[in-house]
Amino acid sequence: MGKKVLITGATSGIGRSLAYTLAEEGYELYIVGRSDEKLAELKADLESRYTQTCVCYRVDFSRSEEVRSFLAQKLQVDILIHCAGIGKVGDFKTISVEEEQEILQVNINASVLLLKSFAQRFVAQGHGTIIVVCSTAAFYPHPFMNTYASSKAFLHHYSLGLGEEVRRYSKQVKVIAVSPGPTRTSFFNPQTKTKMVQSQTETKFEMSAEQVGESIAKALYSNRSSVTIGRRNQLMTLFLKCLPLKLRIRLVGNYIAKGV
Repeated sequence: MGKKVLITGATSGIGRSLAYTLAEEGYELYIVGRSDEKLAELKADLESRYTQTCVCYRVDFSRSEEVRSFLAQKLQVDILIHCAGIGKVGDFKTISVEEEQEILQVNINASVLLLKSFAQRFVAQGHGTIIVVCSTAAFYPHPFMNTYASSKAFLHHYSLGLGEEVRRYSKQVKVIAVSPGPTRTSFFNPQTKTKMVQSQTETKFEMSAEQVGESIAKALYSNRSSVTIGRRNQLMTLFLKCLPLKLRIRLVGNYIAKGV
């Protein structure tokens, strides 16, 4: 295939799954993570399985200077898949201002720097696809994950607006916001996970990182600006939209509060 894809947040969860899925499809991989050890492990495993080389970049998205330094390298790729993001479960008493600022820095400030830069590059080169991994949490308020959900709402809206702006310059450049729902990753710490998942039935609503990765890989060929990953997530989102806002917030808050 020969296409070059850059994946942020590639050393774990959805990003890691995508790296294997796209390597299998023949893409040249450029992976970004914040751990040298995890990047080296992933690179070694990918190159032992596939013929393509894998290029690694260590970037901590909580540090603007590292993001700017990475962007200054002017890396030329065909596809950007932005998976990097962080979140935390808690309320306004338990989550510190510093923790909230870090979530906003990673999920909003660093993301804007990255997406704006690659949108400009793709328009200049005349082609390119940007996939932004948002979340179904972007579609309505999430008490006890308030800052995370709010940051994803910003990212979702920003991606849609950026896509329309880009479209006026080039029909060959796409921006697609993809929104997975609950996914079996290390996003939640084990204690939070144990509190929130009270029965085996509840885990059935989660998709595996591999399932989400495969769905996102398929979204590369979509002409839609927004894609909700998973049939259950699509139905749940439609159902919740039918409820009064106050009830919607209460139901979501009651579920997440179990993990506090």
